[in-house]
Amino acid sequence: MADAAWNRNAAAVRTRRVRDGRDAILLHDRGRAVPAPGLPHRVASSHVELYWKCDQGEPGIMRVQGMARNPWSPQEVRSLEFDLFGVDRDDRVVSGAHAAAPNYQLGTNQTTRFDVALRLTGREARYDLVYRYRFQELEEMAALLAGPPTRLQLAQSTVQFMIRGACSDSQHLAR
Repeated sequence: MADAAWNRNAAAVRTRRVRDGRDAILLHDRGRAVPAPGLPHRVASSHVELYWKCDQGEPGIMRVQGMARNPWSPQEVRSLEFDLFGVDRDDRVVSGAHAAAPNYQLGTNQTTRFDVALRLTGREARYDLVYRYRFQELEEMAALLAGPPTRLQLAQSTVQFMIRGACSDSQHLAR
């Protein structure tokens, strides 16, 4: 379970520090998430917010470590997976790695960590991160709201995004 400690800053804005594994994220009561120091990159889609860092500490390995969060959706985000690709100067994929988030589903305001380790070939000019998840959508929402009760139909769609240049020093920076 998440370890939580409440504190107040000088402006009396309440924050909550949530720890999941080694990573941490600050959740403001205004609903905006602010990454902990050390996770400089950020992107957000309709259902998932990602914070990450790129680390080439080990020889021949590029590691992308971070935190994923379902910031607002009452529907769970399921089966969050990541692919990290090394791309050369001619936009050809020269290396790839896959990882899945340890938590199978993320409810509202829940977080999970992720870690993708890519074995380098030496030809990589940039790194692209692809993330995908399953999200359950309610079909025929208008009929549910406006008409007589109907049989509820659920469809689970796979949503996928690519972050081009995920380890760039100038792109996807958390602010």
